[in-house]
Amino acid sequence: MSYVEDLEEDGFENAVCQTLRQTFLDVDDSLVHHTIESLESPEPPSKSSVIASMGAAFSGSSALVAFYDHEPRKLRVANTGSTRAVLGRRSEHKGTGHQTYTTHVLSEDHTTKAAPGLSRAFGLGPYKWSLDIQRRLHKDFMGDPPLESSLKTPITAEPSVVTIDVKPGDFLVMGTSGLWNSLTNEEVVGLVGLWLNRSMISAGNDTPLVQYQDVIMPSDLPTSVGADNTTMYQRWGVKKCFICVDNNAAQHLSRNALGGADVSWTAALLAHVPPLSSKLRDDVTVTVVLFDGNS
Repeated sequence: MSYVEDLEEDGFENAVCQTLRQTFLDVDDSLVHHTIESLESPEPPSKSSVIASMGAAFSGSSALVAFYDHEPRKLRVANTGSTRAVLGRRSEHKGTGHQTYTTHVLSEDHTTKAAPGLSRAFGLGPYKWSLDIQRRLHKDFMGDPPLESSLKTPITAEPSVVTIDVKPGDFLVMGTSGLWNSLTNEEVVGLVGLWLNRSMISAGNDTPLVQYQDVIMPSDLPTSVGADNTTMYQRWGVKKCFICVDNNAAQHLSRNALGGADVSWTAALLAHVPPLSSKLRDDVTVTVVLFDGNS
C-alpha cells in the first residue's frame, strides 16, 4: 500500500468514526435539549407540553452500532452505555486439533462505576442541564429537585469507537446488559463457538427439552474461561451450566443467560412480566453476526 493510499485510508477511518460520534451526539441533543428549547420562546409553553416531553430527557439509555466495511473487511463498533460487543475468532488447538475460540472485546461499559469521573449515556437530562434550567423545571413544571452534583459528574452520549480487521470464521455478538450480567465475555464466545462446532444451525428443535441430558459446564466450552464476575446466576442461587439445543445462535445465548440447563428456572423467569420481571432479570437483546470467507 502506498503512502497516498495510507493517507486516504486514515482519512476515511477518521471520517467514519467522527460520523458515528456526531450522530450519537445529535440523537442525544434531540432527546435532552429539544425539551428545554421551548423555555426560551417568547410565549411561555404550556405545563402539559413540557412535562410530556420530559420523559425521554429524564430516562437513561444505551446504544450500540456496528458498521462493517466488507471490502477491506473492517468492523467498527460504537458504544454508549451498558451495551457490549465482543468478537470471537476461530483457531485450532495445537494439541487436539479441535476448533477453539479467542475473545476480542470491542466496547467498554460506560458506567460511573467502570469509568469514575466520566459516564456515557443517552438522556439523563438533569446531569446535562445547567442548574438554572433544573431550577426552572422544578419550580414551574414539577421537575425533580436540582442535582447540585450534576456539573461535577460529566455525562456524554459521545461513543467510544473501536475498529478491528475481520477474518473468515469470525463472529460478532452484540448484547444488552441482561446478557452480560449473566455471562462473561469468554462464556459468550465459547457458547457461540460450541454452537458452531456442533453445526446447530442445521439442527431441528423437535426434541422436548426435558430429554436433553448433555449438560455443559463453563470449563467445557471451546475457549479459555477466566474469572466470573457476573451476578445473576449467583443472585438466583442457580448453578451455572449450559445446554446447546437451539438452531438460532442468539436464542442459544439468551437461553443460557436465563437459566441454561435449569430449564424450569428459565420457564419461571420468562413467566414473569413487567414490572415484576425487572426484579428478577434484565431484558436480554442479542444479535449474532457470522462472517464467512465471502463476507
